[in-house]
Amino acid sequence: MAEDELKSELFDLAVENLPRSFVRDVLRVLPQVYREAYARSFEESAWGKPEGHDLCGHIRRSLFEFQFRKLAIAAGMVAKSFRNTQKTSFYTLVRTGKLVLTESALQFDWQMARPAAFRTQHAAVNRILSNPILTGLDI
Repeated sequence: MAEDELKSELFDLAVENLPRSFVRDVLRVLPQVYREAYARSFEESAWGKPEGHDLCGHIRRSLFEFQFRKLAIAAGMVAKSFRNTQKTSFYTLVRTGKLVLTESALQFDWQMARPAAFRTQHAAVNRILSNPILTGLDI
């Protein structure tokens, strides 16, 4: 399958399965999350700028994971937190229609998220759910 065809199929799948309110609200809160993470990291008097630099990404991720889960639930989707395989942190999983979603921060829009056991597992679930034989079944 050509890359453009795959992008088109993924786009169509997202449009069919993601509530517009969820997409709108995620795009609305993202800039707020970045601003709040920066403020909490660099305007806190309990540490200096080097520590704020080290914390900013962690704070941003925590703020967004919470919003991602909350907005998904508000849009009628199923959203839950799970521990990663190593049990070192949590991630949010959102289930809607034929999609299983997680969030990952990337520096550039052309990047792919780094390999992780949970991503491999959920990609397999997405492949099963998008099987044309299953269309119309409520699973």
